[in-house]
Amino acid sequence: MDLFPEFESDFRDVYDALKEKSEEIPNLHGEKKWDMIREAERELAEAEELLQTMSLGVKNVASGSQRDELTKRVHEYEEQLRDMQKEIKKAQIAYGSKDRERLFDGAHADLQVTADDDRARLLQTTTTMRRDTEVIQDAVRTSHRTIDMAADTMAELDDQTVTIRRGLDRLDHTNSMLDEANAVMKGMLRVAIQNKLLIALVCLIILGAIGVVLFIKLK
Repeated sequence: MDLFPEFESDFRDVYDALKEKSEEIPNLHGEKKWDMIREAERELAEAEELLQTMSLGVKNVASGSQRDELTKRVHEYEEQLRDMQKEIKKAQIAYGSKDRERLFDGAHADLQVTADDDRARLLQTTTTMRRDTEVIQDAVRTSHRTIDMAADTMAELDDQTVTIRRGLDRLDHTNSMLDEANAVMKGMLRVAIQNKLLIALVCLIILGAIGVVLFIKLK
């Protein structure tokens, strides 16, 4: 607890130094700017270490009310340090007044020098785009013709499919009729065979009867 005020004073000194650097960095350039940025980063790390030490010291405070007060102050310092970290980051990418004037003057000169080149490139780009557009239009027309031909081919294939299906239906009908005729012919063949057998049997009976009569007469 006795060392808390000393750490608190050190933190304030580091914070004030960081605040000055956040205001100076945007106006610097080159190696000086990066040297100050690196120095600010070291001071940010030092400030974080001081806050961590202060936070540990608060835990050893016996009095509850005093501990609460010191904890509140540490949290406020942590919030200030987070804001300062953001300011330092902004300062790294910010331009000072001289840098902005130098940047704008250089940009204006570059625009004057490159205006003709830009117009020439724009004209060339326009010509290229027109040529590409014509190529695309030709490709679209070709694709339309191809689609029309494909549609006609599909229509012809549909007609051929219908014709083939009709032929298959007629073939199925013919096969059915052939099956029926085959069944009729088989039936007629069976009847013819039966008739032949019956005639043969009658002939045998007649021959047997004639043989018996002749045998009786000759005897």
